[in-house]
Amino acid sequence: MANLHGKDKAKHVVRLFRRIANSYDLLNTLMSGGRHRDWRKQAIQMFNLSKNGIAIDVATGTGDFSIEISQFTNVEKVFGVDFAKEMVALAQKKSLNLKTNNKIFYIEADASFLPFKNSIFQYATIGFGIRNFYDLSKGLSEVRRVLKENGELIILEIVRHEKNIFSKIFFRCFDLVAPILGYVFARDRGAYKYLTKSAEMFFTAEELSSFLKDQGFNIVSKKSIAFGNVSILLCSKK
Repeated sequence: MANLHGKDKAKHVVRLFRRIANSYDLLNTLMSGGRHRDWRKQAIQMFNLSKNGIAIDVATGTGDFSIEISQFTNVEKVFGVDFAKEMVALAQKKSLNLKTNNKIFYIEADASFLPFKNSIFQYATIGFGIRNFYDLSKGLSEVRRVLKENGELIILEIVRHEKNIFSKIFFRCFDLVAPILGYVFARDRGAYKYLTKSAEMFFTAEELSSFLKDQGFNIVSKKSIAFGNVSILLCSKK
């Protein structure tokens, strides 16, 4: 299933995330050893948050990135976008009692067709979602379209690291453990089998950087974490 493309991939992935929405946070915590929230904090800290503006979190899931960036005073509003309505509902519920709830807005929408005008966002985030875009070029083109000139994009994603023995161990463990956890906690082994395969077939950090440059972004800085298996890239719109 990880080699699906276009509309077939879109239908498969949205059904998958709708199925696993209720167990998504728990399984993220288990599979990352509780580190995924810290990784998001590290990612947000790479932004130059000196400019006032609004932010978009694409593939927001249950809203962790949206919530994190909403804490900053210069971020006036945050729009969290996801194509799975169950994820959007959970994100809304998670944000209800936050002090910053009044500036977070969640929308059910496709990353390839963002419902926003050109050049309105100063900041954009994509956390563990870019590899699930069914049309990566179109999705990044849309993110670039809605970013202001010199607007910043943070991407946090699992990447391959072909020369790193820890990467081979990581992906082997990920491949074995994730489907088991998926079955135990979500009764859905297949969904997490897909997610592991999609990670194994995704770019290296270098390949992702090169692809982003081709899509009209400058690479401002990057950071490798989790023994090189997770990459944070800070980009700016050319």
